[in-house]
Formats: sequence, C-alpha cells, structure tokens
Amino acid sequence: MNPALTEPASPDADLSADDPAVAPAAKDADPPNDDDDDDDDDNDEEEGTALESVIRHNLGLIHAEGGRTELALEEYGRSRDIKVALAGESHPEVAVTLNAMGALHGTMGEKDRALAHFRQALHIFRMHSAELGDDDPSVVSTIRNIRLIERSSLMGGREDRLTMD
Repeated sequence: MNPALTEPASPDADLSADDPAVAPAAKDADPPNDDDDDDDDDNDEEEGTALESVIRHNLGLIHAEGGRTELALEEYGRSRDIKVALAGESHPEVAVTLNAMGALHGTMGEKDRALAHFRQALHIFRMHSAELGDDDPSVVSTIRNIRLIERSSLMGGREDRLTMD
C-alpha cells in the first residue's frame, strides 16, 4: 500500500474579507461610485474573489479525486493565482493550494514538480509558524509529503504513483 500525501489545512481557513492581509484597504476605502466611467470592475473579475479561490480549490479536489488531473491542476492554478493577487505570495492559503498541487503531481509520478510545490509551501508555512516551528501541523504534513516523494525517488521508481487522502 502506498503512503498517502496529506493536505495541511482547509482551503477556506483564513482567506476571508475580514482578514487584513486579504483586504487591507477595505475599511478605509471610499464607497463605490456608480457614476465613475472608469472600468475598475474588469480588474476585479481578473483577480477573482476569496470565495472564488476557495471554490476553485475545492473543484480541484473534486477533479483530482475523479482522476481528472489536468482539470484539477487548472483549478488549483487559478485558485493559487487568485490567492496571490488578493493576499500575496506568502499567505498560508497560497501554501495550502501549493501543497495540494504538489500532492497531485506526486500521484501523477511527477516527482520534481511535486517537490517544487511542496518546498514552496513549506517555506510559506514556516514563515507563519513562529510559535510552533516545525511542530506546526501544516509544516509537519508538508515535510512528510516531501519525505514520501524523496523516498519514492530513492526506491528507483518502484512506487510510480503515490496516493492522496
């Protein structure tokens, strides 16, 4: 039986409109002016919303579980892009999606890509785990995923596919 790759956190854990990292200027922003001729709404559609990032992450999970890996990667990628646009590259929710992408690449046998995603996620998780350090559950599960991929690589590819929870 192949070891399972794990995801460290819920995709909707901290990415909310009340989160100052997501919407730092929301409290000080002027109310929208319907008379503006500027087309600022196009930028909002391009970036997406926190809710859309969660929905796309969850669609990625559904597609991954259904074996539709390319669709899963597309949804995860869009979720990641929205999260980066809203909260920045080092937000923990970005790491959650990177970890999911790494797990999917691991199940596809794409070990180098999996490791790249896991290492990026680990870096972000460690940035936000000052109190717990490497005992933080997100850090622990990401290190575990990295070790599973590395162990699989050392076995000479005998474990071509790893399984996700």
